[in-house]
Amino acid sequence: MENSRYAMQVPHQPIQQDGSQERAAEVLMAIDGSHDNVIGCSFFNISDEILHVAQDIPRSDLDLLEHFAALPQPTLVLLSSRAPRQLLGYVQRCISSDQQRIRVVASVDFSASSAREKLCSWGFDVASELHLPGIDLCLQRDQIGCVSAILSELRRQSYLEHTTSTGSRNHRIRSVKVFCLTAYVLCSAETLQSLQIFPAEPHSKGQSWGIRGTAQFEMQNVSLYNLLKNLAHTPQGKVRLRAFLRSPLSNLGIIESRQRAICLLLDHQRRELLQEMVRTLKKVRNVKLCVDVLRKGVDRCSMIQNFGGSVWSNIRGFVMHALKLGDQIDAASRIHRQSLTSIGEILHRTVDFDQTDYDVRPSIVVGVDPQLDRMRRDYDALGSFLGKTALSVMHQVPEWAASRIKSCIFLPHVGFLVAVEVDADKALSPFPLATNNDDIWEEFFVADGAVHYKNNRMRHLDAQFGDIYRDIADREVEVLHRLATHVLHYDEALLEASDACGDVDAIVALALAADKYKWAAPRMTTDRVIRIRNGRHPIQELTVPSFIPNDCDLFEEQERRQNPAPGRCMIVTGPNSSGKSIYLKQVALIVYLAHVGSFVPAERAEIGITDRILTRITTRESANGQDSAFAIDLKQLHYAMTHMTPRSLLIIDEFGKGTNPEDGAGLLASLLEQLRSMRSNTPRCLVATHLCEIFDTNGVFSAQGFHLSYMDVIQRNQEADAAAHSITYLFKLRDGYRADSLGGYCATMNGVPSQVMNRAHLLSGLLMRHEDISISCARLSVEEEKTLQLAEGVARRFIEEVFDGQPAGKGSGVQHARSSLQRIFTTTMERLER
Repeated sequence: MENSRYAMQVPHQPIQQDGSQERAAEVLMAIDGSHDNVIGCSFFNISDEILHVAQDIPRSDLDLLEHFAALPQPTLVLLSSRAPRQLLGYVQRCISSDQQRIRVVASVDFSASSAREKLCSWGFDVASELHLPGIDLCLQRDQIGCVSAILSELRRQSYLEHTTSTGSRNHRIRSVKVFCLTAYVLCSAETLQSLQIFPAEPHSKGQSWGIRGTAQFEMQNVSLYNLLKNLAHTPQGKVRLRAFLRSPLSNLGIIESRQRAICLLLDHQRRELLQEMVRTLKKVRNVKLCVDVLRKGVDRCSMIQNFGGSVWSNIRGFVMHALKLGDQIDAASRIHRQSLTSIGEILHRTVDFDQTDYDVRPSIVVGVDPQLDRMRRDYDALGSFLGKTALSVMHQVPEWAASRIKSCIFLPHVGFLVAVEVDADKALSPFPLATNNDDIWEEFFVADGAVHYKNNRMRHLDAQFGDIYRDIADREVEVLHRLATHVLHYDEALLEASDACGDVDAIVALALAADKYKWAAPRMTTDRVIRIRNGRHPIQELTVPSFIPNDCDLFEEQERRQNPAPGRCMIVTGPNSSGKSIYLKQVALIVYLAHVGSFVPAERAEIGITDRILTRITTRESANGQDSAFAIDLKQLHYAMTHMTPRSLLIIDEFGKGTNPEDGAGLLASLLEQLRSMRSNTPRCLVATHLCEIFDTNGVFSAQGFHLSYMDVIQRNQEADAAAHSITYLFKLRDGYRADSLGGYCATMNGVPSQVMNRAHLLSGLLMRHEDISISCARLSVEEEKTLQLAEGVARRFIEEVFDGQPAGKGSGVQHARSSLQRIFTTTMERLER
């Protein structure tokens, strides 16, 4: 008999620990603006189970909603049916991703009175726990109404998932926190896309077919996050790193604390510690998935499937490596050693992990449950018992039949059976005909050359012992249920330790990036300055053989005494493809990384605290919109000019290029005049343009107060604009400005035919000399001149021809005219050919 306690295969679903957890978690957001003149907003992140309540938003400043939607990236936005139509339209414009949805729900879900009852049912003490800093949820109807809508949605989702076969999630709220926009650097969706902070999302609206389309998307998919995420080693670390990049901070204390942590990790005396931490982090699992599995199992009692061996192995491994990580760094404040040690001890006393790994199903340590131990002993003793039972059955049948009985066996869910050897001459054994008529032999199946029967003796054993294997499995489920309940008493400690490991992994990733790419620690200050020495673009420098670094100096008005160059606004000119856009994005990315708390790609940098990064770089056109590209540019600039403050960073690239040069130059000059008129309230700004005519001596615009710079090139032949060997890009920033665009050279590099370029250079030269191009456009080509000469020669010969003295006779005049015309054409063609 095959005597295996775990011969039955149990459904087993290992806990997935792949990179799918790095994607944005499910976030619910509720917005209500049906009361007073304010807008209420709250959101709940299902991954960290924290409910965030935003401070009041004035209804007159709807643009702030875009930042509320950009920071948490909600997957579902709930709006009250009583919300103003203007609010609904604005939220629809803010939601641009295909993974984000909007649902209008009944206004009763936003009821402030029912919210307090719902919070009490979730275990919150409304009187004491909901008086948050700056917000009293008991008094403000809009905020607590949004909380009510989120709680109703969580209840609805739990009910729908409970009624399906996929299982339900036990949603809960760990804490309630205040969300304040002033704690973050505000960046619009256009800014994040222009600076390539995150990879572009492929969707059906963007048609990219063929190899070229795929390559184009791969280039767009290069991002700052993709650059850093490969240096994170845990799923929760990738999630935290994404949160770091999505929420740059304006809190100087938190920024400097992250920088100090990176400095400690990069200290030469701690290099071995950093490598040891990396090895430890590679073994840390996402324990939140295991906690969710345990909660599902406890709630639905589906223990065998949900309490697989991988759950306990992952929890044990996480506890072990989290404690090790706590020993390596000073993270004891968030890693509760006593709780994690208790979890490790109870797991070690209850689960036999060596046997579990072998049998897939969890194995319980001997001595944990006396009843389970007794059942196991009975099951292990079945081997000798079934041998004696087989001998007893042989004595009850004729001698010729006893020789064909092989054994008695026990199969889980089937019971006890007699295995009889198959007759060599017949397909089935005639054994039932040779026994007592009172003993009914029922054939079950044929396997391994034997027919398996169940007779009265086997039925008696089934009634006496039952299904021992199933009873053992049921008892093990009860033991595992008690273990899961005990572990869930420490779920807060597990989740807090998991969050701590994610934060550590994100900081380690930033430290590894700083070490790998030679980044330096920026000096953060409250002054409105940006000083960068030998700054580099963190993405572009990895795609070219060599990258030319550049400086940037933007400082406050009172610092001009030390630095004679005007410093708060810089205007960058230069030819096409000389690196102007890369330079603007490079400065913005360095400022962005500095507010994340990371090191920056520069030799050294001094960055003043910034409240907003506003850009007008790329134009996001859509078939759904009715605006032209120029209208979109104007709206982006209007948004930037409306929301900029003295502490903002304004990036403008090629504004005015979407209309005729005169209007574009006028708009740009007016913009610069507006910035100059703001005096001390002028934000730090970088402007790149080709409209250099506004800086001419006779122009209406004066460059006083602006720092003029250009990207330098070497042009050895001023007349050969399209000659590839005559121009060398230096990608180096110089003082002054340069008006030539070298558009012909760029066109040649991109494959424009030479005959087109020759014509373009001719017309361009006429325009530069202020000559009339209509004469040149009216000039005939060589083929056209040859055709005109032929026609003129034919006409002149025809006029000179004498038709008098025609021969008499019928039809002779017509024949003479024909021969004359033929002679005229032939003679003219011969002269032209000569």
